[in-house]
Amino acid sequence: MILPTTLRLRTASFGVALVTAATALAGTAATDANRDVIVVSRLGMADALASVAEVGGTVLHELAIVDGVAARVTTTAATLLDTDEDLGVVADARVQHQGRKPKQDTDTTTSVARDTAAATVGARDLWRAGNRGAGIGVALVDTGVAAHPALRDRVVATYDVAGSGPGDGFGHGTFMAGLIVGESAGGPALGAAPDADLIDVKVAAADGSTWLSDVLAGLDLVQRRADEHGIRVVAVALARPRSPGTDLLELASERLWYDGIVVVAAAGNDGEVTSPGSDAVILTVGALDDNGSSRRRDDIGQSWSGHGRVDGIDKPDLVAPGVSLISLRATGSAADEAFPEARHGDAYFVGSGSSMATAVAAGAVATLLDARPDLTPNQVKSILKLSAYGLAADAEFGGAGGLDLAAAASQWAGSSGQLVDGVNGLVPGVSDLLDALALGDDEHWAGRSWAGRSWAGRSWAGRSWAGSTWG
Repeated sequence: MILPTTLRLRTASFGVALVTAATALAGTAATDANRDVIVVSRLGMADALASVAEVGGTVLHELAIVDGVAARVTTTAATLLDTDEDLGVVADARVQHQGRKPKQDTDTTTSVARDTAAATVGARDLWRAGNRGAGIGVALVDTGVAAHPALRDRVVATYDVAGSGPGDGFGHGTFMAGLIVGESAGGPALGAAPDADLIDVKVAAADGSTWLSDVLAGLDLVQRRADEHGIRVVAVALARPRSPGTDLLELASERLWYDGIVVVAAAGNDGEVTSPGSDAVILTVGALDDNGSSRRRDDIGQSWSGHGRVDGIDKPDLVAPGVSLISLRATGSAADEAFPEARHGDAYFVGSGSSMATAVAAGAVATLLDARPDLTPNQVKSILKLSAYGLAADAEFGGAGGLDLAAAASQWAGSSGQLVDGVNGLVPGVSDLLDALALGDDEHWAGRSWAGRSWAGRSWAGRSWAGSTWG
């Protein structure tokens, strides 16, 4: 711990190093480049705050959810912070939307636009029983949500974590919102939970790009505002390669899960499971093609949708419709302008990806919780996996199978709420992360130079929103 003003030192040798680094920090302030980093502490967020202040850094986000802060510090200051055994310094990194282009390949996009997702997952069966997600808050951590008649008054709160202004300049979040709470209103059938409350947590710029720190800040906001908005579900359609050791997105997602919030994450779009969907505890959703019908005998898994074993656990947990789905168009957004061929009439858009499947599943979970509000996240996951239906083809890409909300509503999970895959236990903490960093994890500040392999070198440009084929 670097203590403010006192700089109390653990050992004489560390004291010499600290004084030397501090002297260098003062002497190079005029030329030392600023770096955006995430500083985490074994001793909690307050210690991370104090440590950043001590080296003259600027705190950008308080991240209690990972016991740290996002900060802007000089390169020398970051090196100084990283000498402390109680601190971990991870470079902030850009996460860019990277959807497939329309008609890029025939297995991801077809000419047939589908509005059958809610029917395919069995949501309409629960609607007939009066369960449409009323009273359940769903947080959408995404690019923002534009005004659209099909959303009615379902967006109950909006937070702009990225500071990029109101609305949705990219179009992805609006599309997701439609698949969660969109109402037909004479147009295509849309959201699986049309009466749920949507909390718009905007973490991206108009071009769809975002930063790890902003996404973590969005998840932190969800944790802080959960009681205020009745948040029981959070949809995270982000993708980045998993970090060795404790991944910060996984850590934040698990902490929400153990707070009683069902975290629904995208499996990824390039065949490999990405973070935070790689986490063993949360609910990871991949995409299936329902072939434009609510009949399940023709549903097909998708090889491009993330799948595989992670830490001995099969992922995704299950799949939901994610091919050529119709949802809401954000008129004038970047996606709308880039892919005019994906427009469906004046108000709708067509897209594919594990993002879309995640939105469908998040709405389905909200509808299930409306019917059975007593369920814990572990029980929700168990029920959905136990009740999933088999796919007609390519089942190896589909986890436990297709999401079947009607079967899930009547499925008994057992009093213990154990996960189907047997994964439970303590939430990993910052100590696990710091232990991984100390072993030379290649996301460790000291492990790679900024100019060398660095943080762009591990393909941060490829760490993308998990999925949207706009067409």
